[in-house]
Amino acid sequence: MGSVLHSIKEIISFITAIFILIALLLLLGYMGYSLIYVAPYIGEKDFLIPIYIAIPFPILLFFLQGITAYAWYVFLATAIGISGTLIILTGAIPYFKDFVRNPFSYKHNSFQELSEMFTLNIFFSMLVVMLLWLTGYRPQTPGIGELPLWNQMLQLLHASVYEEVITRTIFLGIPVFAIYFLRGEKISPLKILGGYGKITHIEGIFILVSASIFAAAHVPAWDVWKIAPTFVGGLLLGYLYIRYGIHASIMMHFLTDFISIPMALSSELQIVLGLLMIYFALVGFVFFISYAIRAYHYISPKKPEPVKIIKEEPSSWINMTCPNCGGRVFQYVDENTLRCVNCGTIIKLNEEKDDRLELP
Repeated sequence: MGSVLHSIKEIISFITAIFILIALLLLLGYMGYSLIYVAPYIGEKDFLIPIYIAIPFPILLFFLQGITAYAWYVFLATAIGISGTLIILTGAIPYFKDFVRNPFSYKHNSFQELSEMFTLNIFFSMLVVMLLWLTGYRPQTPGIGELPLWNQMLQLLHASVYEEVITRTIFLGIPVFAIYFLRGEKISPLKILGGYGKITHIEGIFILVSASIFAAAHVPAWDVWKIAPTFVGGLLLGYLYIRYGIHASIMMHFLTDFISIPMALSSELQIVLGLLMIYFALVGFVFFISYAIRAYHYISPKKPEPVKIIKEEPSSWINMTCPNCGGRVFQYVDENTLRCVNCGTIIKLNEEKDDRLELP
C-alpha cells in the first residue's frame, strides 16, 4: 500500500513540476519585461525601495530612490535570473530526465522539492485565510495590490531577494557556517549561502530561528494573523536554503510574490493562473500530509534493533529496519543505495554511517 501511495504522490509531483516550470519561465519573462516597464517611472517621488533590517521586526535604515533604486532593481533581476538558471540546470532538467528513466526511484532534487513546497505553502496560506474568514475575522493586508503596477514590481522583486538575505543568510547561513568553522571543520565560505545537502540539529535550530524572525518581520504590515503562514513558509524556505542553496529559496519566494504581476497585466493570464493556483492549493494538501509525516518521523525517530546489512544482488525490494522511522520496506535507488519507502531516508550499503542524517 505504501508503495502505491508513493507512486501516486510521485506522479502528482511530476505533473506539478511541469506546471511550476511553465509558471517559472512565464514569470522570468515578465520580470525581464518589468525592467522596461518601470524605467519611465524613475523620476516619480514614490520610486523608492526600502533598505531595512529585521531584529525581529523590521527597522528602516534608508530608501533607495531614482536611478539608484533602478540600478538595485536591475541587480535583483540579475540575481533572480541567475537563480532561475541554476534551478533549471541543476534541478528541473535532471529531475525530468531521472523521472523518464525511473519514475518512482525517489532522489532528492531541488526543483521537485521546490515545486512541492511551493504548493504546500499555497495550500497552508489559503487554509489559514479560510479558517479566519469562517471565524468572522477579516485578515489585514498591506494593500500592495492598490499600488501602481510599476511600484508593485519594485516591492515584490525586492522582497524575493532581499528578504532571503536579511532572514536566511543573516540568521541561518552565517550562524551555521560560524559553528562549523569554530569547530575546526573545513568548510567553504560559500556555504554561508546554503547548499549543505543534509540537515542536522544545528541547521534545524537555525531554520526555526530564521523562520521565527521571518514571521515576526511581516507582523507590522500584515498583522498577527500572518505569523502562522509566514512561519511555515519560512521553514520551507530555510529547508531549501540549507539543502540546496539560496538560489532555491529565492526562486520559491519569487514564485510566491511575483505571480501576481502577469495576472495584473493580462485578464487571460489572470484566469489561467487563477485556476492554476487552485490546482496548486489542492495538490499542496497532498504534499502537506507527506511532509508532515516525514517531519514527524524526523522529530520522533524510533530506536530499532540493530540489523546486520548483508549486501545482495540488487533487486526491487529488500526488508530491513530504517534507523530513522523503523520502517521495514526499502527500495533500491542503485546497487549501493536504499531508500526507505516510509520516510524517504537514504541508506548507503557497506559504507560507514554518516553522523548527519540525510532527510527525505
